[in-house]
Amino acid sequence: MRNRTLRETPASLKITSALWTALALLVIAPGTVSAVIESDLPVEVFVRTPPTPVKANGAVVLSYELHVTNFRAMDLSLEHVLVYDVADSVKPIARYPDDGPIAKVWHPGAPPAETEDPRIVHGGQRIVILFWLQVPQGRDVPRTLTHRLIFTIAEPKGGRVARMVEGGITPVVDRDLVPYAWPIHSGQWLEANGPSVNSDHRRAMHALDGRTFVAQRLALDLMKVGDDGRLWHTDPAKNENWYGYGQEVLAVDDGEVVQICDSIQENTPLSPTRAVRMTRANICGNFVVLKLREGEFVLLGHLKPGEITVKQGQRVKKGDVLGYIGNSGNSDAPHLHIHAIDGPAPLASEGIPYVFTEFTVLSSVKPEDLDGVLASGRLPVSDGKTLEVVHKREIPSGDEVIRIP
Repeated sequence: MRNRTLRETPASLKITSALWTALALLVIAPGTVSAVIESDLPVEVFVRTPPTPVKANGAVVLSYELHVTNFRAMDLSLEHVLVYDVADSVKPIARYPDDGPIAKVWHPGAPPAETEDPRIVHGGQRIVILFWLQVPQGRDVPRTLTHRLIFTIAEPKGGRVARMVEGGITPVVDRDLVPYAWPIHSGQWLEANGPSVNSDHRRAMHALDGRTFVAQRLALDLMKVGDDGRLWHTDPAKNENWYGYGQEVLAVDDGEVVQICDSIQENTPLSPTRAVRMTRANICGNFVVLKLREGEFVLLGHLKPGEITVKQGQRVKKGDVLGYIGNSGNSDAPHLHIHAIDGPAPLASEGIPYVFTEFTVLSSVKPEDLDGVLASGRLPVSDGKTLEVVHKREIPSGDEVIRIP
């Protein structure tokens, strides 16, 4: 998709120079900008995979990535991103970073640099802005989105100038989501690394076959909570001591088995190393891919080796046993990984939304506490109370303790 600067914007999206100046001065901190220049900036902005609305935490959410590439031989500082419904170019749906954790700037391929400002886009660099955008209450779900990105640039004589790029126009795909049955039995489970801007799954962008894919855009991990409120007992270095290990993995709907992997050796829980070297072929461990409908597949991964109970090409019914929870592939401890995709390839497909029939959120876990939860086996309890919030036809998000009916 070609970048659309202010001068290339359709009539329905044009704003006057005076309005643009006022907009820039409103969203940029006072005293940081010496001038506002209305001119072209060589920045490409596009959305590769259009979002599909999904309900999470009682709100309609759009999960997608905005790719931003700086073709200028100097640094740009990304100050703000404003997201608009094309049908309403006056009032933004959301403003980053003003509206909190709706988005996160990611520098793919760059080593972590704690001292570097994440807003800086170096010359020749691409950043990816991960969106987990809630549609405001009272607003219709937009049919088409566009974005206004406000950058500042240092001037040779001091001060900074602000410039805007408008682009990333993308349709919003309306799709009826058929609720999934849970792939595990009833009880309490830790739903970890669920959809959000902070999940490691969101940054699992794989460059395969000459292009990038985000198969795990809405992936989540499920770990069984025992009657003692813990994830494991006695020695955590043994897979069998994790309460979820060996639990049945069930078909989420009627479908056809289109891919299977059943030979990957299991890891030692919480070990810094893997049992086998990670490759594109084994990163999901032992898995089953089901085709549910045209353009809708689901992957269930990290299963026990040698115990998958179905064959490729076999038709299955909702609730049929497919295999058993294990600790194979890129896995720190026994758990079930699930993600829905638009094609049969586990990683060379795009992640699509899905929802479950019903679940109850009991409590939440802070992302920074998740490693400690795995190491101790104990789930944090703040005041002994549970939330007991029932969700129907939604997808869990973040890191939560949930009850499956």
